[in-house]
Order: sequence, then C-alpha cells, then structure tokens
Amino acid sequence: MPFFHHGACFRRSGSGRKCTGKTLAENAGDVMSFDSRQSKFESLVRAYSAELYRYAYWLSRDRFRAEDIVQETFARAWKS
Repeated sequence: MPFFHHGACFRRSGSGRKCTGKTLAENAGDVMSFDSRQSKFESLVRAYSAELYRYAYWLSRDRFRAEDIVQETFARAWKS
C-alpha cells in the first residue's frame, strides 16, 4: 500500500499500486495527452515505416529480420 511522506508518494514493496499523487482531473489530462501522443506516434509510424523497412532490408537482406528491426526501432522510440 502506498504511503505519503512530506507530500511525496512512495510505494511499499509488494504492492501492485503506483501512487502518482495527482488529482482525478490531472489524471484525465494525462489520458488525453496519452491519446495525443499515441496519435502523433502513429502518424510517424505511417510516415517512416516503409522507408525504414527498405533500409533494414538493405542491411539484413532478410524480410523477417527487417520487419523485426523496424518493430524494435519503433518500440524503442515509443519507450523513450
């Protein structure tokens, strides 16, 4: 169970919950910004996936490996 100390929220080991210390309205704003971030990312994927695939195929000369390279590239970009 999370506990608070001087306005900061900490998570005790064993609890599966994360305490963000945010209000419901702030969390709703995060959801909206996530949707916006996701749609921007999807547009980047559409714009660059074919070009990135061609380059990955040129490097690897293997269709499946090229698809893996593209997928891993976009997964790393999303996480950063």
